[in-house]
Amino acid sequence: MDTTYGYAPTEKMLTPTTLAEMLGISERHLTDVRKEDPAFPAPKMLGKLPRWSPTAIRRWMDNDTGTATCACINTESPHTAAAGAKTRTAPAKRKRAPRV
Repeated sequence: MDTTYGYAPTEKMLTPTTLAEMLGISERHLTDVRKEDPAFPAPKMLGKLPRWSPTAIRRWMDNDTGTATCACINTESPHTAAAGAKTRTAPAKRKRAPRV
C-alpha cells in the first residue's frame, strides 16, 4: 500500500500552502478543518509560522487517532454555511465624479 499520497517521502516540514495542496483543499478550508477536527495534528510553530510534520499528517490521514478525518479531503466539501450566515458580495461600483 502506498502511504505517500502521491508525494515523495520527505521529512521536510509542511507549510500551510503545501499541506493544503497535499490534502487537495484550499488554505481557507485547511483553517476550517484545523478548527473543526480535534484530532488534526497541532502545528509546530516557527515563530508565527505553522509547520506540520509529514509523519503526523500521514498518521492523521490514515486515521490512527481513532476519530474520522474530515470527509471533504479529496472529495466534495460537506460543510455548509451556518443558518443566517451572511455571504460576501462585491461592493457596488460607484460612478466617479465627472471630469471638468
